[in-house]
Amino acid sequence: LDYFNSQLKNRTAASEPAARYGAGFAALKLNMPDLALENALAARRATTASSAILDKLVSESRFAAAKSDAERREALEMARDGAARYPLSTVAVAHFVDLLNKSNQHQQAIDFLRAQVAITRTQAGYYALLGRSYESLGKKSLHHQAMGEMYALLGVKPAALQQLEQARRANDGDFYTMSEIDARVRELQSEIKREQEAARESGRGAPPEARKAR
Repeated sequence: LDYFNSQLKNRTAASEPAARYGAGFAALKLNMPDLALENALAARRATTASSAILDKLVSESRFAAAKSDAERREALEMARDGAARYPLSTVAVAHFVDLLNKSNQHQQAIDFLRAQVAITRTQAGYYALLGRSYESLGKKSLHHQAMGEMYALLGVKPAALQQLEQARRANDGDFYTMSEIDARVRELQSEIKREQEAARESGRGAPPEARKAR
């Protein structure tokens, strides 16, 4: 924050909007939302360029600095507009979902997340956002299922299996959900078993020196 403030004070910034954005972002991280909003709005005034990242900072700062429900709703509407203006932007879409969750509109966050196209089901971030909403709604099986798919996409299959087993034990989903979880548990168990057997075979086929090192 001191760095960007110094640039702005001494007029040494290569780009005033960029320096204002940097100061606003830093202030937000320092839990200084009023200063963050001041800089975010100044950055917007200083440029005519369209930017999903800058719009996010403005609405995020406005939400954090809000003194009333009306001001928080205004920030949420700004995030909604941003997601509509940049439908392929993961930044804009994830930010809107985040503010929906912060506004306790968890089912709306789920519905929007399932309909949007910026964050696909092949991305771990999709399931991280989905899992957060389900957790807030107290839907344990769906929460653990989402976390399991997140870990699976990250390539951490043991953690994925653990989450899905917790989802099965919670057993608070409908018949379709629980059947889907059971099938996914069996699938992951088979994949992990095959990988473990392949690793053992690879170890047995290695030279004695390599086996000793292992």
